[in-house]
Amino acid sequence: EVFFKLKAHIDATNTDQLGLAESNVIKLPAVKAYVPNTNATLPEKMFMTGSYTAGNGWGTWNEFSPVYGKEGLFYIMVYMEPGSQFKINPESKWGGKERGYNDGVAVVDDADAVVSASGDGNFVIETGGWYSLLVKTAIEKGEVTYTMYIEKPDLYIFGACAGDVWEYSDDWKFTVPADSNGDFVSPALAAGGEVRIAFKFPSIDWWRTECTLKDGMTITYRTMDIPNNWQESVGSEYSVQANAGQKVCMNFTTGTGKCE
Repeated sequence: EVFFKLKAHIDATNTDQLGLAESNVIKLPAVKAYVPNTNATLPEKMFMTGSYTAGNGWGTWNEFSPVYGKEGLFYIMVYMEPGSQFKINPESKWGGKERGYNDGVAVVDDADAVVSASGDGNFVIETGGWYSLLVKTAIEKGEVTYTMYIEKPDLYIFGACAGDVWEYSDDWKFTVPADSNGDFVSPALAAGGEVRIAFKFPSIDWWRTECTLKDGMTITYRTMDIPNNWQESVGSEYSVQANAGQKVCMNFTTGTGKCE
């Protein structure tokens, strides 16, 4: 406990007003010192569930993909009907770690999704459509913090099939389907070779959010170093070989794709 007084010296040009004002004794009670939680660790996984199509009416936990080489960052492509609700969770089960709009998650809406809270504290997306979600976690003062970025569903072709373009170019941007069951479709490929596909997020290198089609049909996300190409570093079953003039189709609701 701490005890103290406040004193104020009243000064003026008129000497009759000079004087000293002293407070009563003030007591500050003893308080417990703040001790950071040094055991806090960043999540290794991230999931979401809700009333949107892929969430299956709160019956399915959809897993985010980790941003390659960036601990604590996760992303997913998802379709939201107008008024869809959802929560995010580092675990694929209910148990107290799930987070909604009222659970301290900072939201950055770069896609005009118009995010609000439901009566139960869920995230609510007012504007229906496809979105890329990026969840960034960090440890601040011993606690895990969450920031969710809602971005436009930007998907691109890179590399030899894009005329040797290795940067985001609107010439190689996929078209976005109008509903949850449609395919993202690339422009006709400029040349044959291994197809390279990646999401676009602010301030993140394209190769950190890259995906491919395992066995030519299952959407699979990059989690390893690929110095040259998928075939060399991961295996031929992960390398999509296409011909000039073909298009790449990606369905993020079913998790499948194809070249045709």
